[in-house]
Amino acid sequence: MSRRLALVSLTVATALVLVAVGWFFRESVGAGMREEAAAIVLAPPPDAVVDTAGALEPAEAARAFALHAERHPAAPRVALAFERDGSRLVLVLDREAGTIEERRGGPSGTRVATVWKGGLEARLTAARDTGTFDVMGLAPPEEKNLYH
Repeated sequence: MSRRLALVSLTVATALVLVAVGWFFRESVGAGMREEAAAIVLAPPPDAVVDTAGALEPAEAARAFALHAERHPAAPRVALAFERDGSRLVLVLDREAGTIEERRGGPSGTRVATVWKGGLEARLTAARDTGTFDVMGLAPPEEKNLYH
């Protein structure tokens, strides 16, 4: 009788352990995506003059950003927040640093930045005319994952 009781007890204990492991796995992996705070916040600088737009294509965003920067020539930093293909984006003109930066936050939480350095006025003119910050003769943009 004691052997049978030990076998039943072992079976019940094994079943409880399997249920607990399955529950833990489901909660940590299989329960679906939870909205959690990212380690890098996707927001304009606190001292920037910010404009917000809806969904914009790249050329539309560049033009809207150039016009926003033109309306605030004395501001050291201006920013445009918008969306594209499910991603949140922020364009930041930093006149003091001499940069234009595009910060992107994808639906998966990845944060990426593209930075154009120097030639701000030429880049803003190109953005108004052609919809891009790339200008012949100026440095190409640098892209980096913000987690590295």
